[in-house]
Amino acid sequence: MFSWIIRLTLLTGVAASWRRLERAHEQELMSIRVHLRPEIDLLEQLNQVADIASPEYAKYVEDLDQVTRPSSKALDAARLLFSEFHPIVSRNVWHIELPVASAETLFQTKIHKFQHDATKQWLLRAANSITIPQSIASHVLLIDGLDYLPPSRSKSPFKRRLQGVNPITDGITLEIIQKLYNFPDSLDSSYAGNSIVIGAFLNETYMESDIDNYLGFSNMRPLSVKPSHKNCIGNGKPNYATSEASLDVQLLAGLTRNNDTTVLCYNEYRIPDKPLSDDNQEPFLKFMIDVNTMKPAPAVVSISYADDECSIPLSYRQAIDSEFIKAGLRGTTIFVSSGDNGVVGSSSLEDFGPKYCDRYQPGYPSSSPYIVSVGATNLVASKEIGLSTRNGGAITTGGGFSQDEPRPVYQVQVVDEYLGKHNLNISAFNSSGRAFPDLAGVGHNIVLFIGGFMTVCDGTSASAPILAALFSHINRYRLSRGKPVLGFVNPYLYKLSSVCPFIFNDIASGENGCGSLNQPCCLNGFAAGLGWDPISGLGSLNYQAFIDNMDKCEELMKA
Repeated sequence: MFSWIIRLTLLTGVAASWRRLERAHEQELMSIRVHLRPEIDLLEQLNQVADIASPEYAKYVEDLDQVTRPSSKALDAARLLFSEFHPIVSRNVWHIELPVASAETLFQTKIHKFQHDATKQWLLRAANSITIPQSIASHVLLIDGLDYLPPSRSKSPFKRRLQGVNPITDGITLEIIQKLYNFPDSLDSSYAGNSIVIGAFLNETYMESDIDNYLGFSNMRPLSVKPSHKNCIGNGKPNYATSEASLDVQLLAGLTRNNDTTVLCYNEYRIPDKPLSDDNQEPFLKFMIDVNTMKPAPAVVSISYADDECSIPLSYRQAIDSEFIKAGLRGTTIFVSSGDNGVVGSSSLEDFGPKYCDRYQPGYPSSSPYIVSVGATNLVASKEIGLSTRNGGAITTGGGFSQDEPRPVYQVQVVDEYLGKHNLNISAFNSSGRAFPDLAGVGHNIVLFIGGFMTVCDGTSASAPILAALFSHINRYRLSRGKPVLGFVNPYLYKLSSVCPFIFNDIASGENGCGSLNQPCCLNGFAAGLGWDPISGLGSLNYQAFIDNMDKCEELMKA
């Protein structure tokens, strides 16, 4: 006889998007994935690995299995509960297929069919609160596939641009980006142990011929080594391309040249016989699990996608954060775009949260403390300002404070200084939450090719790969001098800004009270200022200043 601990859950967005249908048949099969917690405190280990003053600094883990293994007590409890369903076990994840009747008994709930109003897709989910057996409750990080109804997603292209922009005369090219941030003359960041991974979701894909066109427009030679790809629609061949993946791949290919780069694609319905679900949409969790199985570990990962934080259950975010922590332990730096909707939130916000502007809406994974969040800037008279629809942008750079994640120690001082200097609507956000972004990069009128045609686009989705490329060059320089890659770099960056602020281009102008084009503007948002701010973080980076002063600044950081 099992004893249970109750966990109340909300079926996010049911009223607006999902309709509960009949009770599921007791013999119908459903799939769940139980993620068990590691026995070792991975966060404490990451804090040591990321602290430049620690003797454990940059001593990265080569075998994740050794540090992420659940406790023997957790494994015994899982076997007792799930062995009759013949689970497939991969590291700390138990994949279980079981009848509805068994799921209802095991989790003390009722399983119903739910149908999405727009897509008509249906899935099986708990219709009320679920319970977790006491024997395993403290060991469970996430039960995926039982209580979360995923948000709907638009199938329209991600590209955002203003009409009447001439890419040739108005576009931001590779040459401009290279000069703006003092990238090295040779844009090839190839070096052993310095690989790059790009995440592509929601049917996004690219064409290799567009890379050639993009480089040709910048008078650059074709690549001798092109990015590899996995599960991408068309496999890079000249038949189909979308804006987001094209932008990410072209920027990173152009700014890092022949570096070892892999594009991992995840399509909405990549498993044909599986209905819409969190694993069949923007599967950040699946993506990070895949990244963490790659050998050797990639040095840099670029992610140009985000959801409203409130649309993703906390338990699911915590599971993704756990994978971000593991990536940091392996020496991987993850760059994430901060979002394109200012403090307003996405156009589907009404499915999950309050009305626009009642609360400022952070995005995830940009609000995770374990990634580098990257905001977007607009280049005006050779000077960067925070990008907004109020200053000519098609988007407004995202930035603010997490509703759930507490502020990490590494940014407490600079964020407290910002809060103390500005008159803010404190009731609209969690002033003690993780603050983002951390850095910024240009994100307005970025030139790209889509299906053979040249265009421009706006977005933090351009800024993130630009910063990923810049750090790929920093890592190459470090590796060539016998130093380790930077890995989970956030504590390093905030210490660096305190001892060597001249490394950063402080961006003191801009605000993010609006959303993207055709979205409303709030009366107030956040404003840029001297030092860290929720528009540009610590600012943009000067590569040459970074490497020229790296040794001296690191000695100051260790003091």
